[in-house]
Amino acid sequence: MDAWFHQTPDEILAALSTSKDRGLSPEEANSRLEKYGANALQAQQKESFLKRFLAQMKDPMIIVLLVAAVLSLVSSGFHEWIDSAIILLIVIVNAMISLSQEDNAEKALAALRKMSAPLAKVLRGGEFTRLVLQL
Repeated sequence: MDAWFHQTPDEILAALSTSKDRGLSPEEANSRLEKYGANALQAQQKESFLKRFLAQMKDPMIIVLLVAAVLSLVSSGFHEWIDSAIILLIVIVNAMISLSQEDNAEKALAALRKMSAPLAKVLRGGEFTRLVLQL
């Protein structure tokens, strides 16, 4: 089968064993749903807090701040640790704020998914019906 964008609509309909006048039969639609599963995005598993926290440390500016904290501590002969502690505190607070914002955004998206009930108008056995899509 060639790439779908190189085919005519009639060729695609024939390849998918359907027609534009009748659509899929309800039995065929159920069979395909059972065989291929729902046409939905897979829910991603949430990463652990530690993994998300460490991901925050990959930012170039955070790396610069961490290097500055280490250099400040080493250059003072480990006697003046307050500057390093302040830099590390700023990095940690920044990471916590970023993680909090990510959590809030994920909660907002989940709430939007629950509120929406998208409908699809489909042709089944020659008649149009509405399906509520699962998100």
